[in-house]
Amino acid sequence: MISVQITPYDRRYREAIHSLLFYSRYTHVHLDWYKVAHWLETGNPTVHLAWHQQRLVGMLGAAPPLHGTSWIRLAGVDPRLNAPVIITQMWDALQADLRTQGVHSVYVLLLNNWLKPFLAELGFTFMEEVITLFRKSTIVPQNRIELDIHVAYHDDVIQLTSLDNATFDPPWQLSRNEMYQALRLSALCTVAKFQGRVVGYQLSTRHHTSGHLARLGVLPQAQGNGIGTQLIIDLIRRFVKRGVRSITVNTQLTNVHSQNLYYRHGFHRNGFDLPVWQFHLQPSTNRSSSS
Repeated sequence: MISVQITPYDRRYREAIHSLLFYSRYTHVHLDWYKVAHWLETGNPTVHLAWHQQRLVGMLGAAPPLHGTSWIRLAGVDPRLNAPVIITQMWDALQADLRTQGVHSVYVLLLNNWLKPFLAELGFTFMEEVITLFRKSTIVPQNRIELDIHVAYHDDVIQLTSLDNATFDPPWQLSRNEMYQALRLSALCTVAKFQGRVVGYQLSTRHHTSGHLARLGVLPQAQGNGIGTQLIIDLIRRFVKRGVRSITVNTQLTNVHSQNLYYRHGFHRNGFDLPVWQFHLQPSTNRSSSS
């Protein structure tokens, strides 16, 4: 069996991590608001590294816990060695750390097929699909905007995080740091007021003439009043004025209500779907016994 040493991440290993990401085809980086270098420096990560003869041959890292959940943020292995053994040893170490942090569920957004058989061997199970919908945005809706919708700024990050966490269930919520990063990278973030209270928001990105609706949330108690519809209409109008010709959005396959909202506004599935896998951590058994 291959001899592997498992160590926690340290800043001096950054170059080795980037080298493995560059040279290995067996890598995974979570689809979110952070580049790897930025996340390692500011994201308070939990990362374990595998070494063979003083050479980095594996890495496995999870995002900081949020309400008892965490996403696998970084994974990679040298394909020339025994990948299953390396990944298993890193996962054992990572599990132990996540348990001490109070994590009960770990998730992976499967972007690369190479990881799928390893997840199954480790005990992960398929959860659901994240689907992508697409809309040509050159057709502008004629509906009236009846809500107070205005642009959000960095000073609104605390309020937006609170709204986001009240709207979405784990593991789909954003932490305050993630919300700040999302706002920083967004092309447009707007909030909607209903009866004088902020009840919904959308956050979108843009790349040339393509836009992406990254977040759309309405407080549960305010749903059913057309707030999501008004936010989408306002977004389309603002994007068209900026020369955006198409908009995409992701949602869960199980979220039928969300899909119907997008269908009503000209969105259609484009077939770019991503599976989500999950692992439920067992509570730590290291407890003192009483006689």
